[in-house]
Amino acid sequence: MKRWLNVFWLVGALAVYAEGPPQKQFVTLEPYVITNYVKPNGRLGFVNAEVVLVVLGAEDQAALEENLPLVEDYVTQVLSAAPEETLRDVKKRNGELRQSVLSGLQKLLAEEVGRPLVQDVLFTKFLVQ
Repeated sequence: MKRWLNVFWLVGALAVYAEGPPQKQFVTLEPYVITNYVKPNGRLGFVNAEVVLVVLGAEDQAALEENLPLVEDYVTQVLSAAPEETLRDVKKRNGELRQSVLSGLQKLLAEEVGRPLVQDVLFTKFLVQ
């Protein structure tokens, strides 16, 4: 009898542990986001970025993956409209641009899905020519 009580206690403890807070999930926009932008002299420049979105839990990850075309389009639009100075400056890119993409995606997904989903945006590779 004592053995069965230990088994039930262990199973109950594992169930509570398994239902803990949602874990961070990372969703990479694939293929890389590739777009043109207009340089100050009027010529076209080129941006190639690997963008990773951070969500909480598998449920939010699934909802985000259902809306990836919308998300990819939004990120492409933001990068193509960004000034060259922001794209080239690491501090501005990881500050202003990242925050702009994050807040815009949260607003867009809140309208589309009913909740913001994305917790953070990471630029893991970024090439500007």
